[in-house]
Parts: sequence; C-alpha cells; structure tokens
Amino acid sequence: MPPFLQQTAKYLYETFGDNLANVAVVLPNRRAGLFLRKYLAGMLQKTSWAPDFFSIEEFISSVSGLREVEQVHCLFELYKVHQRFEKEKAQSFDEFLNWGNQLLSDFNEIDRYLVDPATLFAYLDEVRALTVWNPDNEPLTEFQQNYLKFYNSLLSYYSGLTSVLLSKGEAYQGLMFRDACQKMERDEVRIPWEKVVFAGFNALTASEEKIIDFLVKEGIGELLWDADSYYLEDPKQEAGDSLRKWFRKWPGWSNQWISDEFKIGDKALEVIGVPDIIGQVKLAGNLLEEWHQRELLNERTAVILPDEKLLLPLLNSLPQGLDAVNITMGLPLSQTPLADLLMLVYEMHHHAIRMSPGAKKSGKFYFRDVAKVLQHPYVTRLVSAYSDGNPFVFHELVESVKTGHRTFLQQKDLVTEQTGLFGVSLHFLDLMFDTWETLDGALISLQNLVEAMVNSSVSDTPAPKIELEYAYAVARILRQLRQLIDEPSGFLTWDSLAVFLTQLLETTMLPFYGEPLKGLQIMGMLETRTLDFERVIILSCNEGILPSGKNIQSFIPFDVRKDFDLPLYRQKDAVYAYHFYRLLQHSSHVWLLYCTEPGQMGGGDPSRFIRQIETELPLYNQSIRLHHEVLVTPLLSGLETQVIEIGKGISVQEKLIQKASTGFSPTSLNAFRSCSLRFYFSEVAGLKEPEEEEGDIDPRTLGSAVHQALLNLYKPFVGRVLSRDDLASMEPQIDGEITSAFSNVFKGDSLKTGKNLLLVEVSRIMVRKFIRGEIRMVEQLAANGETLTVSLLEQPLSRTLVLELNGLETGVRIKGFVDRVDKIGEITRVIDYKTGNVDPKEVAISDWSGLISDPDLDKGFQLLTYTWLLAGRRQERYYQAGIISLKKQAAGFVTVTVPDEQGTPKSPVIGNYEIGKMEEVLRGILVDIFDQNQPFRQTQEEERCSYCPYVSICGR
Repeated sequence: MPPFLQQTAKYLYETFGDNLANVAVVLPNRRAGLFLRKYLAGMLQKTSWAPDFFSIEEFISSVSGLREVEQVHCLFELYKVHQRFEKEKAQSFDEFLNWGNQLLSDFNEIDRYLVDPATLFAYLDEVRALTVWNPDNEPLTEFQQNYLKFYNSLLSYYSGLTSVLLSKGEAYQGLMFRDACQKMERDEVRIPWEKVVFAGFNALTASEEKIIDFLVKEGIGELLWDADSYYLEDPKQEAGDSLRKWFRKWPGWSNQWISDEFKIGDKALEVIGVPDIIGQVKLAGNLLEEWHQRELLNERTAVILPDEKLLLPLLNSLPQGLDAVNITMGLPLSQTPLADLLMLVYEMHHHAIRMSPGAKKSGKFYFRDVAKVLQHPYVTRLVSAYSDGNPFVFHELVESVKTGHRTFLQQKDLVTEQTGLFGVSLHFLDLMFDTWETLDGALISLQNLVEAMVNSSVSDTPAPKIELEYAYAVARILRQLRQLIDEPSGFLTWDSLAVFLTQLLETTMLPFYGEPLKGLQIMGMLETRTLDFERVIILSCNEGILPSGKNIQSFIPFDVRKDFDLPLYRQKDAVYAYHFYRLLQHSSHVWLLYCTEPGQMGGGDPSRFIRQIETELPLYNQSIRLHHEVLVTPLLSGLETQVIEIGKGISVQEKLIQKASTGFSPTSLNAFRSCSLRFYFSEVAGLKEPEEEEGDIDPRTLGSAVHQALLNLYKPFVGRVLSRDDLASMEPQIDGEITSAFSNVFKGDSLKTGKNLLLVEVSRIMVRKFIRGEIRMVEQLAANGETLTVSLLEQPLSRTLVLELNGLETGVRIKGFVDRVDKIGEITRVIDYKTGNVDPKEVAISDWSGLISDPDLDKGFQLLTYTWLLAGRRQERYYQAGIISLKKQAAGFVTVTVPDEQGTPKSPVIGNYEIGKMEEVLRGILVDIFDQNQPFRQTQEEERCSYCPYVSICGR
C-alpha cells in the first residue's frame, strides 16, 4: 500500500477538491505536515489554497487562546506559591527543585486527562495518611507530620499555580488542554473551518478524546486511522489497544485503509545481537556506508534511536561525504562540549565560594577543579587560537597544576609571567578565572565565555554550524536565568543556581534543522508517527529501553493512578508497541539491533517485541523472512593474558613481619582468601581506595551512624541484666542519637532534605524496631526464667598466634572489633549488626576447608574469627556467633552453623572443638601468607574481580 500520508493526501484531494482552504488537518507532530504538503502538492492540478496544518498541540492552543509558557517560568511561579503557603518554613529553591519539576509533571498529566484535582488530591491525602497510621496510637514523628502536610497541600499548590497563570493568559500544556475542553463545553469556541481532519493518531489523552468527540458529533471532525489487521483484530496484541477503543467509540470512521501488510507483504527482518552499545552504532554505520555506496540513502531510509544517548556516537559513525541527513530528534544540551565546559567552570567557582569564609570571595580555586577546566578540549582550542603558536607553554602550566604542589590557585598564578610557568600570558583565561562577586556577574562571565567559544576560530575558518547552535541555546538559557535573578523575589542562591542550571541543560533539547524531505532520516521512536520507510534500522531493541519499563516517576502511586484512569506503564508499553509495529508494517527491510551484554546504558535482554515477532510473524505470513544472529568479538590470536605475580623477597618479608606485629584483621584475611594479589595491594603495598567527598549518605556512613547510636543507647546498661524498663527508656533517645551520629559527618542543613532526610528517617525506624524487638525478647526470656546481659559493645579484641615462619618462631597478631557480646543462659552470643540484607548461606559452614578460600563465606569467617578472639579472653563453655540484620529484622539472629565433632553440619553451638578447628584455619592462612615459595598472584576466579578496587591495576 502507498504510505499513509500519501493516502491521506489523496483522500483530502478527492474529498474536498478546491475547498481545501476550509479544511484543517491535525497530525500527531509538525513533521508529518511537511510530508503531507509534499504529497498533496503533487496531486493538485492547479494553484490552490492549502489546508491549515497543525500538530495536536498547535491546534489545542488555537482553540484555547492561552499562551503556552516554558517549564522554567512555571517552576518559578510554583515556587512563589510554595513561599506564600509555607512563609518562613518555605524550603530553599535548590531544595524545592528536588520535587518541583515532578509536581509540575503530575499537574500537567492531571489536566491532560481531565481528572478533577480536588477529588484526586483529597483521595491521595487519605491514602498517604493510611501509610503512616499507627495502631499503637503513638504520636506521629516530625518527619511523618511533614510528609502528610505535603500531600495535604497539593491542591493548594495546584490552585495557586493555575490561577496565577490563567490570570496572565498563560498555561502549561496540560492546563491549555483542559481550558480548551472547558471552553468547548461552554460553547465559547468558534471553529473557523468546515472540516477538521485528525490523521494518524493512536493513543489519546482524555482531553484530546473529548475535543475530537465534540467535533465529530458536530459533524466537523473526521478521523483517518493508520492500522494493520494483524494487531488490530487480535485482542492480545497491545499495539491495537487504543485503536480498538476508538473504533468502538467512533464506528463511522473505523474502515479507513486498514492494511494487511503483515499478511501479504514480503518483508525481511534482521535481528542482530551486538556485544556492546557502541558496537550497535558501528554496525549501523557500516550498513549506512554500504547503502551510501549503492546510492540508497534517501528519505525512505531511517535510523531509529529509542535511546537518545546514542545520537552523538551515531553522527560520528555516518559515512563520509553524506550531505543529506535530517535529524528529527533533539540532543540534550548537557551532552554538548560547551555545556560541559560551562558546568566545569561553574563548579570550580562554586567550590571556591563555598570554601570562602563569610561573604568574602577569595578567588582561590582547588587545583583539581582548575586542571579539569584547563584540560577541556575547548580550552585547548582557545590556546591554539590565542597563544601565538606556543601552546607547549600552556601544556607546561597544565602539568604543573596537575601535580598538586599548590592545592589552591589564584588567577595570578595562571595568567602572569611572575610564576615562571610559561612565557606568554594567556589572557583569555580571565573569562574563566575572574572572581565572581554576584550571581548576575557569574552569568555574565558565562555568557562572555560562550561568545569566546564561538569567536575563537581562526579568522578565515568560522566555527562549525552545530557549535553555533550549542552557543545560541546555552546563551538563551543564561539570558533567561539573568531575567529571573532580576526579579524582586531573589530566591536564587549559588547552590540553587548550580542545581537549576544543571537541570536546564539536561532537559533543554537542541533541535537539529535540515531538509526533512531529503536524505537519511534519524529520529526517535515517537517522531516516526505517520511516517513510512522502506529501510529501517532500530537500535537499542533491549527490554527496558523498547519498551522503557515499568517505572513511572510521579507523586501519584499506582493504585491511585488506576482509580482515576491516569496512564499506567501498560498504556505506555502499548504506545511503543504500536509505533514499533507501524515501522515494520510499511517497511520492506528492517534491522533490529540489540545489546547482548548488560552495562550502564542497559542491555543484556532483547526486547519482548523481538520475541513476539520471532514467535508469531513466521506463522502469520510465511513470506516474512526473519533471521537472528549474535555477533561476537573475535579473540585476539597470539596474545596471552598477562599474569601478575609478586614474589616474597626480603622487602616484602620485612613488611609482612611488621604487619604481623601490628595485626591482621578479618577484613584483611578475607582479602587474602579471595585473592592474594588484592591482599598484597591493600596490606603490603598500602594502596588504599580513593575516598571521594560525597554529598549524600552512602551505605557505609549509614551503618556507622546506626552502630554509633546503638552503642550510646546500650552503654549505660553494659554488665547488668537488661529489663523491659531499661529498653523502654532508650526509645525517647533514639531520634537524638541518630541525628547526633549523622551530624558528625554531615554539617549544616544537608540532613534536612532529599535523600539524606529519608535515610536518616530509615535509620531511626531501624533502631526503633530493633529496640522494640529486644523488649519482646526480654519479656519472652523472663517468662522462661532466663535473662539477657550485654557484656561488651564495640569492643576491640586481639590475640597472638605463635608460628614457625622460615625456621623462626614468630608471633602473629590477629585483631578484630566486635559489635556486641551478650549472654542468654549458658550461651555467649557474638553479634554483628548489619544494615543490609543477610543471606543465611553466607554463614552456613558445611566444611571447614571452605573457610580457607571460599569468598562466599566471608561473613562466617569474620564471625568465627571474632569468636576465636573472644575465647582467648574469656573461657566460656558455649558460644553462638551470628548477624542481626537491622533491615530485615524478621529474620532474627542469623547464626553461624558449623560441622560439629561428629562432622554433622549446621550446628549453631560453638564449643572448644569448633574453636580449635577455627585456630587451625587461621594458622593455615597465615602460613600461606608468609610462605616465600607462594607468590602473591591473581585469583583464577574472575567473577571475584567485579567489585575489586584494584581491578584497573591488574587489568581484569
């Protein structure tokens, strides 16, 4: 069949003839209008007035009469609403940014689907109240109160924002759609056309459905669908979900051009698995090169990118000499080199300002920040343009900065000859290193820097057009921010400007302009609506990308969305399914590329759409040729993997002896058990993992804070029988102890918002549940005539083993730090707290030999080492060692199980026999560590290298 838009043009010409000027054609996007004009122009026999072409958004805007405003404007208006309602309790703007954008997105969706905001937000408020309902009638914590207050205020935020916008004749897109519906209901809209034709639609929002329905009932609206009977007539096919609904609703328009391309068409489908993401791009580039040589690259050829991050790599893989390329998808500004440089410069100044005392701006920059800026490719280009042919002097400067001999650098250290670092002054660095005094001054400096990037080319070689587009888009954002800074409210700070600028660069798309009717077409999945191609390459056909998965970012939970008919991931998947099958429907040859290996950008599992067509299409139409292959990277012949071995010479032996006196911890011994080379790097060579300053609480910090809180709570009761009243007295102290523990690491207000606030609250809940569990245990013990006594808390332990090493008796110290030791009846318990999950398999010792080298038993090895250390300090008859998971407290005390004297596994009791066996294990490991005939070498089990901090050194 002819392309859908060609059929549409024929319908318009044959139906309306010379009366096209009284017709409006509404399409899913603007690009479809360009192709429709082309087809229609080819059919007209004489000069005629064309119909009015609209995208759906443009049409609704014309109906509403409101002016659509940008997200930035709405965000600022919403923050002003927040300030009015919260007054002195209002969050700072950078804190607001953590949730403001998401709230705007929810408002937009509520309006587009015509949900009554008062009903929804009242319902949502009740749902959230149930989540913090406490059957014990205990008062809500401050966190819970703020949580409920937020959801209780959502209607006020919505009403406040919409009333402000409407009073100015402004609207965000969803509000504009709702307004258009309301005006149609009140008969306030005059439609200036005799007919309005809606062509090529699939899924419709409630507002779109209502507007179309109104026009159809008035005899003005007409509908043209693009569908195939393959997915339309099969109720199991999600691609036809929406169309089946509309065909039932508007049966008079259900018979337009339903094709049978899948049943009678002759198609070739190539499914190719590629080992990595970039491999897909290179394969696509090879296919395009072949077609370019055969002169097949025209407007009927398309590359589809469900993952927009592949756009730049694909552009770098296009055939040389390819002039006609049309890109219909945008590129996030954050992915451009210019935006990257601006953020590096801003971060450098931001760090300097935060380190400056009070309001004084010292102009001192951290050397690592300076090095990042100086090494940026754009700066290198500026050097070439302004250094009079002597760029080597600048490279000397960069190398000097990177050494870190000067931790903090000022502008004079870089651009004057007094430093002796170079012989010419590169004064363009003033643009980056002039001290910023005000926010407006910072934005002016960044604007000047953008201008310098554009003008830095040699006079007879202007900057590439794409860089001019970067510069224009970035300059526009900076101008917007300057206008906002000038407002009387003045709520932007250095921190909030950093967050806001980052968000704007990530969400602002750089459009590409080209000739859409010529050459290769590169587009995202949604841009393919109504367009048909002969040859199609679709990249990233992986589950989680095509379709995108079940995650929907929203303050409105799944069950509430379902109750109010807001879209769920099922509808989103159906939309992607329709676009996917549409591309196949009209194409003769399709290449579906997917990544076979998981990674940061996804991959591993092919899309379920691929599985569906492989299973169904060959049975549906035997003329469809479907071939599936997986490409593999060829192994390099003649090369062997380098084996790293470190011998135990005199210097290594000396370090080991020194280490024997200071002590080996269970952590260091576990490193040896996993990989002796890792042990060498950490314990002998002294290579430590780099510690980076984090702005958020990480799992290690959370665990340390919880341990500290528990120590402070139990410390007054060490050595005495714990009673219910003792434990109950700890509860009022929990919040203060948790806050104090975290405040030792995080200063200021960083614990009061965002992820940190949530994790602090999680820590409080963990400790509170643990104390309550202890109360129940003490009550149960009392009923059985037993007691609980905490003996030791956060106790350092050590013990020395005397070994014969190299013919000499040598004392080797083993040390540890046990979280808690307590006693119940005759059993002394050695306890390790964990804030993560615990798998009982990690402490189930089926054979003592497993403790020599099995890294899966690290936790069991650690606990048994603690027990051995404790047994050297106090002679108890029976021990138990185990873990209490504060995250999964229902698991209780997860005990180490070991083989007993008869060899029976899974005994939780540790006595003299088991202590002796553990000492044998420790002796065996230590002998191996000091054995001069056993070099330190890489483990043969490469899966152990996944999380090793030294993997980049050994090359695994």
